[in-house]
Amino acid sequence: VDFFGPTELVNMYNKPPNPLIPLLLFQVIGGNPSTHAALYQQSSPLDFVTAQRPPTIILHGGIDIVVAPSQSLLLKNQLTSMGVVNEYVFYPTENHGWTGANLADSFEKIQTFINANAYDEKTIIAQTGIHVVFLLSAIAIAYSDRIMSGTSTHREVQESH
Repeated sequence: VDFFGPTELVNMYNKPPNPLIPLLLFQVIGGNPSTHAALYQQSSPLDFVTAQRPPTIILHGGIDIVVAPSQSLLLKNQLTSMGVVNEYVFYPTENHGWTGANLADSFEKIQTFINANAYDEKTIIAQTGIHVVFLLSAIAIAYSDRIMSGTSTHREVQESH
């Protein structure tokens, strides 16, 4: 699950959604892409996409002033080129985060995506190693309202996978 995350930091530095982003990246990484190329590459999730990555849902707002929507499109295109199941959800009127109906819609889409593409835990560990914690956290978030409200039992959730 990717909520409007940066994916390729050199691109983000060179094509920022606002003029403060290169300054922020410079401070966080300790330099620019020319002086710290390896750190920019090592900090860019796009460079770690392989065919073994788990299914990924990407959500992004169209007026994001922190991470340009093009960052999510780069990830979507890379996942697609590697044959990784993915879905891109675009909210044209949202910024870097949202609330209300679009947030509820986001979690519905995440839940539907996870239900359609979930692996069992052993497959996740075998294919992604440390990513298992993040994916299992995403599953817990997606199901928490159903489980906590009593509309779905733990057993029903397990059987849906």
